[in-house]
Amino acid sequence: MTRTLVPVNTAALLAQAHACLMHAHHASLLGGADLALRCLDAALMLEDCGAAPSADLLAPDSTLSDGSTSALLEQAAAALDEVPASDRPEGLLAVRVEIAGALVGS
Repeated sequence: MTRTLVPVNTAALLAQAHACLMHAHHASLLGGADLALRCLDAALMLEDCGAAPSADLLAPDSTLSDGSTSALLEQAAAALDEVPASDRPEGLLAVRVEIAGALVGS
């Protein structure tokens, strides 16, 4: 698989969204497997779009680790919405749709 190169600001937003999705995945594990899998699928799709996981953002003591699954999904969606249209990697719309579906299920 070929990694997509993205501008620095976009990369930071993708990393933030990825971390929110992974924290949402962990937060939803007790609530139901379907939602947890949707969060994980969205995070993996985001990696395919060029998101590089950030150890700092994924850490259990990260400020992004607090919150309900819905709040984390909303934060991920907001980060993706901030990516300038000209910098949006291919596949980002599919990730956004997956997050919207997960929000409906949360």
